[in-house]
Amino acid sequence: IQMKWYELAENPQAISALYSEAPSLQSVHLKEIHLHRDGPRMTLMIDLSQFPDRIPARWKLRGYTFVQLQLDFWDLTSIEMIQRSMQNPVDVHIGTTGERRVSVQVVSSGGHIQAVVRLFRITLHKS
Repeated sequence: IQMKWYELAENPQAISALYSEAPSLQSVHLKEIHLHRDGPRMTLMIDLSQFPDRIPARWKLRGYTFVQLQLDFWDLTSIEMIQRSMQNPVDVHIGTTGERRVSVQVVSSGGHIQAVVRLFRITLHKS
């Protein structure tokens, strides 16, 4: 059985608590790619096009319905960037490698990033 992308995360409940069906990472708006020295790690900030099914009451009170996804990829073992331009929309693919690592690909019409990491964590920002 192939795991869904969020099930590979350290904290899959961040997605399963809000979505009955995992949001697609296809044709999303990539806001930021950040490479950090510590770790080393990589952060992707993505605007999801799918609204949550289960919006927490405290979000509803403030009118939050939109979710921005922050993916922090830790222990980056390899990264390859082809071309300089990452044009929106992008497709993000998260899967596994044969060595119990997580593979990450960000593909756009203007560029491609491919990385292998040990683990990743999901953070949701509301707006």
